[in-house]
Amino acid sequence: MDWSKSDTHYILSFKDDGVGIPEEIQEKIFDFGYSHTDGSGIGLFQVRDTLSKIKSEIVVNTEFKNGVEFLIKIQNTISEESIPTNNN
Repeated sequence: MDWSKSDTHYILSFKDDGVGIPEEIQEKIFDFGYSHTDGSGIGLFQVRDTLSKIKSEIVVNTEFKNGVEFLIKIQNTISEESIPTNNN
């Protein structure tokens, strides 16, 4: 796992070096009940649903080619404009 920060989000990166996820199902894996394996198809749906409630998201990094990389983008609601200053 890696993480970084942009002006608007904290970004968590989870990756592995397995076979990856075929491009044609990369969006389907977040659908309730969808599974390309013997899984229940609930886990990634639940993660995406929960993150959407806090204006955040999980996506597959389509540019990652040696396995799969999931990016979780958590909204950074603290902006520099909202931080009080001591300017009198």
